[in-house]
Amino acid sequence: MLPPETLYRVLDYAQPLFQRLEGLYGALPGVTCARCGECCYDAPPAFLIEYLYAYQHIKSHLRPRWPDILTRVTEYFFLEHAEADLRCPFLDGTNTCLIYPARPFACRAWGLAPPERLPIRRRPPAAMQELADYYRERYGLVIPAAVLRGPRPACPHARPAGPIKRPARIVDQAFTALSLLETELVPLTSTLNRETVLPLPLHLALTVLPQGALARRTRAMREYLEEGRKTTLERYVTRARKYAF
Repeated sequence: MLPPETLYRVLDYAQPLFQRLEGLYGALPGVTCARCGECCYDAPPAFLIEYLYAYQHIKSHLRPRWPDILTRVTEYFFLEHAEADLRCPFLDGTNTCLIYPARPFACRAWGLAPPERLPIRRRPPAAMQELADYYRERYGLVIPAAVLRGPRPACPHARPAGPIKRPARIVDQAFTALSLLETELVPLTSTLNRETVLPLPLHLALTVLPQGALARRTRAMREYLEEGRKTTLERYVTRARKYAF
């Protein structure tokens, strides 16, 4: 969504907003977690302000991990609708969240309310089926049934760290505050329509990858689904790993 030459201008503008974002995050109750990684099979949706905040964290604190993160982000970009077992690219092999201090609202709210009560979450099954119909009718691609599942069920290990009253209401209020903060960057109508809410790795991929990558996405999916190859994907991974934040 934001190429590098635009991103850094917007990032500078957003600096005063980050303190408010941190206050909003800090007001959410804590959640216990067994670090099983089950929640992290679904990459979290994020507003633009949250992407900028996470981008700054990656730039400032994760330089040694840039190539690995960029590899996984590129894989997510091309295979999001082709591989059911993709995990969030920001989760490492030990189930550690690499961007934990800058993780978005969707991660912080998980466990505070049932998945169906969360304001932003993975597309429901009906929307995923519409997507599958689109790929089949336009490109002749068959999306694996496992990809079409709905949001994962609530994790029994993720729950409020202490007793709180009306947690779903707290989540809704925080989401409203986050939406208002987003309007400092984009028009109100865009915020209300959630036009800037994308899976966090997709935000990053659209910054890192060249514009032509979108046109090659279907080719990479076809290679993977029908031939078991990653030729196009690997070519873009090689380019992405050279990106400097």
